[in-house]
Amino acid sequence: MKKRLGKKIVHELVEMALVTLYFFITFSIIILLKVLILAQQNIEFSSISGAVGGSLIMGKVVPLLYHTKPLNIFKGDYLYKNVLYKTIIFSLFADFLLFLEHFIVSLLDTHSFGETLKHMFDHPDWNQVWIVVICSFFSLLVYTSFTSIGEYIGEKNMMRFFFRAKGNRE
Repeated sequence: MKKRLGKKIVHELVEMALVTLYFFITFSIIILLKVLILAQQNIEFSSISGAVGGSLIMGKVVPLLYHTKPLNIFKGDYLYKNVLYKTIIFSLFADFLLFLEHFIVSLLDTHSFGETLKHMFDHPDWNQVWIVVICSFFSLLVYTSFTSIGEYIGEKNMMRFFFRAKGNRE
């Protein structure tokens, strides 16, 4: 019993670490795109904290949500429905957190709820926000695609498919 529990805990920790690493890499790419776009306008920007914070949150939340019933309503259905549904749910969650982050930053500047909303929607950062929303959607789409394919063909088959030479895939 203890051995089985230990294996389960190690499996969950490894899964969370891999998910966190994946999102750290993809969110770092989003930050790099943001830096490059802002550099065209001679605006200096460098903040890896968004990638670190986002990856830590997603690394914990995504594996937990994967095991909930509402997220698995299309599990036995066509694979594309499962992937799109999960991607949309995860994306809405990530977008909510992004909105909340901008709201809190604006609230600290204005100290008023109404002024905060006005400040947020009048602020020229919205193009940057859309870049993050679009890129994070595609990051989540890739993640849910691979995890759903892995569930469909089996984790070991997925590993064999990606990490063995063509002649050694039996």
